[in-house]
Amino acid sequence: LVRHELLTESIHEGHVNNKEKSASKIPGFIKYFEIDMSQFKKEKPEDYRTYNDFFIREIKDGVSPIAKPDDPLVVTCAADCRLTLFNSLEETKNLKGKQFSFEKLLNHDKELTDHFRNGSVANFRLAPQDYHRFHTPVGGTIERITNVGGTTYSVFPKATNSEVDVLGENERDIIVIDGANGIGKVAYVA
Repeated sequence: LVRHELLTESIHEGHVNNKEKSASKIPGFIKYFEIDMSQFKKEKPEDYRTYNDFFIREIKDGVSPIAKPDDPLVVTCAADCRLTLFNSLEETKNLKGKQFSFEKLLNHDKELTDHFRNGSVANFRLAPQDYHRFHTPVGGTIERITNVGGTTYSVFPKATNSEVDVLGENERDIIVIDGANGIGKVAYVA
């Protein structure tokens, strides 16, 4: 029942926020979250056709500089987000207030889970006020991309506080990158 409710809500909100009249929510949202619109390519609320267009707004070049590709051992933030770092997988056992399954996140890929078992974890959690785009956290060569089909449950507290394993059940891409400059292999799960 909870899964059905969360999925129905996500689909409904997606449809509602793709309609042009949803753009009327943008000015109040900007004001409430005190979003500095000078950072984005489209600065005026009326430049966005729908609320969803606003949610995936593009940041201006140079506003959020990142490391140069030849900088050694640099990992950049993969999104405008709340960042939590874990030194080990053991520390992630209670991620988002519930049991977290690293194996499930990596789609039970034994090769990947064995390779990263002693690794560290960065959790890039978007909040509503963040622009919803993500970036590659390391320079290097993409070895493979695996799409893990799933659903698109909301990640609002209602969903993350439920019994549903949102991180393990939502659709995601596992991007394996051979990191440049000695970083080594990285599994980036988007």
